[in-house]
Amino acid sequence: MTGRHLPYSLKPEFVRGCTLRCVFCGLRNQAWAEEKYEYMPEALWRQYVDAVAAWRPKVRIEIANRGEPTIHPQFLEFIAIARKALPKAQFLVSTNGDLSDQIGLTEFKEFVRQAQHLGVNCFLLDCYTPKRLRDFRALFAGVANAFFDDAANPYPYRGPDWRALIIKDACTYKRDEGGRAPKENIILHYHNQGGNADVGPGPAAKMYPNVRPIQEPLARMCVRPFREMPMWYDGSVPICCDDWADKKIVGVFPDKSLPDLWDTYDDVRASLIARDRGAHAPCNKCTEQQGKRFGLELGWFKNDNV
Repeated sequence: MTGRHLPYSLKPEFVRGCTLRCVFCGLRNQAWAEEKYEYMPEALWRQYVDAVAAWRPKVRIEIANRGEPTIHPQFLEFIAIARKALPKAQFLVSTNGDLSDQIGLTEFKEFVRQAQHLGVNCFLLDCYTPKRLRDFRALFAGVANAFFDDAANPYPYRGPDWRALIIKDACTYKRDEGGRAPKENIILHYHNQGGNADVGPGPAAKMYPNVRPIQEPLARMCVRPFREMPMWYDGSVPICCDDWADKKIVGVFPDKSLPDLWDTYDDVRASLIARDRGAHAPCNKCTEQQGKRFGLELGWFKNDNV
């Protein structure tokens, strides 16, 4: 077989649950949104990092998904466990900074310092409100490498010794003459990504009137299932990190091995290559077009012996 590759990025979920303070976020529309937080257990995390070490020792691990990861009570311990098992991996943490509301800004700065000392390569601080943006710019003045809106890119793999703290401005934008927000705005991006948000009557619809659910499956291709593999707090592996409502769970770790789970994605990959996004939820209601390297993915099922 040609074209196949192992995942470039693994995305474990430490926490399912958030403060739900962002009016635009699709997490507010999930059936479990009002339930208590769910945390990944330590035993599962240890199994996971050991399995990754045996399979993909030099990989990018992005810690985020359907909740605020830093509120996990064992967050720092988990980082230490992972770094010991995966000395060559690169770890990125995406956080909205809500932990700072619980422990205070000064303590949050020390928390970030400890996490980076233990092995986090990049802290990506997503600021969804002007106040949070002002607070973090002041708190990390002279420390942050760059602001995301100044073209700082935290996503390429840069090895286990790279360190960065990046403040991402996800709250500012300019409306057009009709009062509509631009398509590239993060708020619009998450409304329909994975079909996760209800954009019917309500505060979000009033704030962003040009956001609408798609009426038919998109024809364009997405390459997420060819490049990355998420895992939820309980070991469930969804087809994509945007499948917040568990529309397509391909299996559960450690009931199935990570390599076997990676191969289980093939039925969805085939439909994406065929531009038939209507064959599977949540792809049938998703606005995402992740990645541009179509050539490699289009050769995924090619057999050299045919």
